[in-house]
Amino acid sequence: MKIFNSYRDAIFIKDHVKSKHIIDKEKEQLRYEILEKEHIWLLDKALEERFKSK
Repeated sequence: MKIFNSYRDAIFIKDHVKSKHIIDKEKEQLRYEILEKEHIWLLDKALEERFKSK
């Protein structure tokens, strides 16, 4: 177990954890945006195929 040498070390680690949490949330948001775009693209392709067959 690591013992903090100073208050500054504790603040640095706290900020690092907070930054990682923010980055993880941003990654998750991007993943959902990509999935949404892929879903829309697949729907467009399905509609295109449907109209081609008529």
